[in-house]
Amino acid sequence: MKTHSYFEEYLSNINSEEMEDTIKETVSNFYNKILPFQKEKYVNGLLLGNVQSGKTSQMFGIISAMADWGYNFFILLTTDNVYLQQQTKERVEKSFNNFLILDEQEEIGLLNHKFDKPVVIILKKNSRILKKWYNILSGNTNCKNIPFVFFDDEADAASLNTKVNSGIFSSINKHLNDIKAIASKSIYIQV
Repeated sequence: MKTHSYFEEYLSNINSEEMEDTIKETVSNFYNKILPFQKEKYVNGLLLGNVQSGKTSQMFGIISAMADWGYNFFILLTTDNVYLQQQTKERVEKSFNNFLILDEQEEIGLLNHKFDKPVVIILKKNSRILKKWYNILSGNTNCKNIPFVFFDDEADAASLNTKVNSGIFSSINKHLNDIKAIASKSIYIQV
C-alpha cells in the first residue's frame, strides 16, 4: 500500500513540466541545505528569486515536501494587507487539499485540530495579530512539542529587528521570536 505524498499531490496540480522540474530542483537543494541543520533549535534561511519568477510555487513545493518529511505545522507570514493575506489564503487552499488551512480569525480551527494532517496558518505581519497568535499557540499544549516552519513571504524590514542598534527588539520581530520560542524547534525561511 502506497503512503500519501503531499509533494506528489502538489506536483500533480502544476501545469508546466518546466515549472515542475524547477520545483523538484528547489526542493532537492533545500533539503540538502537544511538537512545538516535539522538538529539545531533555530534555523534561518532564504529563498531568493526574481519578481514573478514562481517563488510562491517553489515555496509551496517546499511546504508539501516538508509535510512528507514529518513537518506538519507551517506559519505563512504575509504583508500587513488584508487583500494580500486573503489572496495568499486562496492560493494555499487551491494548492493543498489535505491540509488544515487557517487565517488569523480562525483560531477555533486550531483548537479543535487533532494534528492528524498538516496545518498552514496565514498571518499578516501585524503586531496585534502576532501577539494574539502567540497567546493562542502558547496556550495549546500540542504546539509545544512540534517544530514550527515559518515562511515569511515578501520578506521585508517588518520582520527584521529594526531597533537592533538601540539594544531592543522591534515589536513584530519580538512577537515572531516569542512564537518561535514556543516550538520544540523552528525553521524560518524568508522569501
